[in-house]
Amino acid sequence: MRCVGCGVTQALLPWFVLPWRWDEVKWIGKAVELAAGGMGQRRIATALGRSENTVRAWLRRVRRTAAELSRELLARATS
Repeated sequence: MRCVGCGVTQALLPWFVLPWRWDEVKWIGKAVELAAGGMGQRRIATALGRSENTVRAWLRRVRRTAAELSRELLARATS
């Protein structure tokens, strides 16, 4: 692509070219399901064949989003 303003060419890579973007929703969902069942991050990572850092990041993101969503829903329900 070329920037209309400055004329610089930009290369846009599809998602499947980036190695850290290969995780499908089904694996993230399975990690969340296992965590909700009491399994730890290391065991989840081993069970899914993913790195501990990847699983930790997924679960942190889900926890943060869930907390924000629950606050919003509670605020709407009580207003």
